[in-house]
Amino acid sequence: MPGEYFAYIFDFKEKRICEILKSNYEIFSKHIQYLKNVKELGKLQVAGITQQKEKEVILLNVQDEKLAEAIFLNDPLRKSNFFCSYFYRANISHQSISFLCKHNKDCKNEEILENYKKTKTKFFLSFFRKNRNIPSSSVITQLDILHEHHEYVKEKTLSNKFIITGLINDEKIGNITLIYAEDIDEATFLLKNDSIISKKLFDFEVYPFNILLVG
Repeated sequence: MPGEYFAYIFDFKEKRICEILKSNYEIFSKHIQYLKNVKELGKLQVAGITQQKEKEVILLNVQDEKLAEAIFLNDPLRKSNFFCSYFYRANISHQSISFLCKHNKDCKNEEILENYKKTKTKFFLSFFRKNRNIPSSSVITQLDILHEHHEYVKEKTLSNKFIITGLINDEKIGNITLIYAEDIDEATFLLKNDSIISKKLFDFEVYPFNILLVG
């Protein structure tokens, strides 16, 4: 049976990840090896780093929340206390991991820095946030918009444009969508055509995403 989904995120804030990788390469190597071990146990879905936003996102699929939290707490990068780190429950509604596996190769430890420095990627990660200035509309209208959203996401997942979509239990993030697109313009276009964006229920940010590991 599929387990539950959990995400943990490292926030590098204003620090430049390339500089951090150079000065703390050993810790990052241990971190990547740790994630590879988690992958071998069948618990890792995807891990990667956003360009510009300076966040690393790790998505887990496990049967038990305590195990997910233990994986997070024992990550060498978290234990280093260099960065802000957060642990969330995730409600993944759609995914196309098999497509992602076909179009991505795991990086070797020595490729961590080079993999991040690549500017050309076809993967993009979007964070949705509830619009605090939502236009007045009835509950029924909002439900209709959400229904349109779910149908749109389903369609884009089947066409392998949306690879993972789901809710994160944090109001600053709200929703994440991993997108496969030719460039950020196409990724932005796909997001703007989602009803919850076009009808202004949510705002979004989208960033190029360097994938490090896929489960």
